[in-house]
Amino acid sequence: VFAYNKDGVASEGAFVSAMPQAGTPLSELAEGTLITVQENGAPVEFYVACQNYEEGLNGAGRVLCVRKDVQSNQVWDAGSVNAYATSDIDMWFNGTYKNTLSSAVQTMIGTTQFYYTPGNGTNTVDTLDRAIFALSLTEIGRNENGANIEGNTLPTAQLLRSSSPYNNRWTRSPVTTYSSAAWIIIGPTGKGQKTSCSTQEGYRPCFTLPSTAYVDSNLALIETA
Repeated sequence: VFAYNKDGVASEGAFVSAMPQAGTPLSELAEGTLITVQENGAPVEFYVACQNYEEGLNGAGRVLCVRKDVQSNQVWDAGSVNAYATSDIDMWFNGTYKNTLSSAVQTMIGTTQFYYTPGNGTNTVDTLDRAIFALSLTEIGRNENGANIEGNTLPTAQLLRSSSPYNNRWTRSPVTTYSSAAWIIIGPTGKGQKTSCSTQEGYRPCFTLPSTAYVDSNLALIETA
């Protein structure tokens, strides 16, 4: 029977049930599994929301992770303009919020392409490239008048609508019939609602990680440089 000392050298006299395991890759986790990612050094729960997110845009092997709960309540855009790429929510996600993550996790995240509506009167669906972003109304399984189809309904849409039931959550989807409103998901019902961009509602960040990233036995993301 062998044990391993701190230098990894086998020695006799002690029993070890198994060698330490490197972990489980994200690709082996079922959609809907909760993992934890460190924000400012504290573990926060995220859903594995979709394997191979937007494969046509990003290639295979990107795993969408969506924060279980909202991070804060803020305006979509203080100027009440529903242009997502220049909005306050987009700038906050990719500035203040991104900096709560370690440099290793930021490197793992990289950037992700997704479908979005530019807004402010430009209502033709296009693509955008960001590290951190909000879900679209489509992705969370809602189809409303005054909203474009942006991507596909996620396999975990119902779960994402029902989680964090006491908080409304902003989507990245502008209301196409107005230039000053965007769509939120109502916490208790999971329904979509038009809301002024200057209203404070929940920020719920999401991002993708490589499917080759690992979690440990407690489903905590193993950070790699």
